[in-house]
Amino acid sequence: MNTKKKSAIGGASALAIFASVALPSLAQTPTGLTSTFSVDQSLRSTQNPSQTPGNSDSRTFTSTDLGYVLKSETRRSEIELSASGTLRYVFSDDTSGSEDLTFGDETLGFSYTNLAPNVRTFLTAAYSRDDISFIDSSDLIDDEHTTLSDDFGDTSGTGTREAFQYRLGFQTNENGPFGWGATVSGAKLNYDDVSNLDLVDGTSVTAALNAHLDISPTIQIDTMISQTQRETDTTNQSSTLNLRLGATAVRSDNLSVRGQLFYSAPESNNDRFTISGGLTATPTARSSLRFDVGATLSDGFDTRLTGGLQYQVQPTSTSSYSIQFNSAVTESNDDDVVLNTAAIVGANFDLTSATSLSLNASFVEQENLSTDTTESELSAKVQLNRQLTQDWRVSVGADHTTRRETGLDNASSQGLFFSIGRDWVAGR
Repeated sequence: MNTKKKSAIGGASALAIFASVALPSLAQTPTGLTSTFSVDQSLRSTQNPSQTPGNSDSRTFTSTDLGYVLKSETRRSEIELSASGTLRYVFSDDTSGSEDLTFGDETLGFSYTNLAPNVRTFLTAAYSRDDISFIDSSDLIDDEHTTLSDDFGDTSGTGTREAFQYRLGFQTNENGPFGWGATVSGAKLNYDDVSNLDLVDGTSVTAALNAHLDISPTIQIDTMISQTQRETDTTNQSSTLNLRLGATAVRSDNLSVRGQLFYSAPESNNDRFTISGGLTATPTARSSLRFDVGATLSDGFDTRLTGGLQYQVQPTSTSSYSIQFNSAVTESNDDDVVLNTAAIVGANFDLTSATSLSLNASFVEQENLSTDTTESELSAKVQLNRQLTQDWRVSVGADHTTRRETGLDNASSQGLFFSIGRDWVAGR
């Protein structure tokens, strides 16, 4: 469709415009300018890649992942440009029964941060174009905030998925007694030649204002007001007003506690309140903890427990562990009220100076409170890494995924993979 082709061009063009605005900062005296070109060659075999109940089909393919990152740092600003793509050859696919050579999974990224006296400005933008049949659930998780993409529950089958995301804004006096800021963020999803008809183009835009006030050296009040507008090709435009009021008390250098009250007023659904409490702590010199627990109340559904967790610990010089968790009620682009839950657990062990073992697991679930249906995925991966030389690395591993959906039998998928790669770093 022409609209989808225009959106792809528009995504790349927008990144080019953002870059042209910020690139003059590269002329400042740099404290660091680096460029990294990476190549990874991998071979993978997967059983039941479509995650269909009772399916025993298999797929084997090799892929060449190419990536480039250019980063510039000055005393006041930081700019990063990135691009990547994958050349993939499918040896065998029981589903399609054909061999295929394609280039895809293109990404473009841009980020810019500027620090002026008492003001921080920022801009990020990202564009991606993926083959839906090769997308994993981990690709639909925002690692920074442990949140799910709006289309997690529907991303299956075949076709092409395009995503464009951006965020820009500023913050003043972040460490002062009073400060405020504003942000505008948005996301656009487009699909082409999809087999799952639930995948429809959608757009969302959010504008937000925030402020904080120190009422004493140890107590801070923070507020936020935001408005989100969203629409899809099959639903009309609707909006949600969000308000937040919170208070944080610093108990010591290693502990602060907080309480927050959220109010959401969707245009097409019942209003809801979320009450939560939490803490930020440094239990040891090698660990950090952020924890929140709360409850979301509404006339439209039963009370739901929500919250978040971020925990990192390095008990020894050769091991580290991390846990991320987030659960929150929100609206999807098609105006359904959903409870999104995402959890990521990781462990890394240095077996020798050149060999390491990593274990990772993730759980993602989307409960549609409007239709009382649930979709979830539980996946685990074990990977052995070896640094062959200063530049060359090799990895081998296995993974397993189980998918559950209301009204259907569980579906499982297993995979084995091997990869070898190298980074070329220039600068500094």
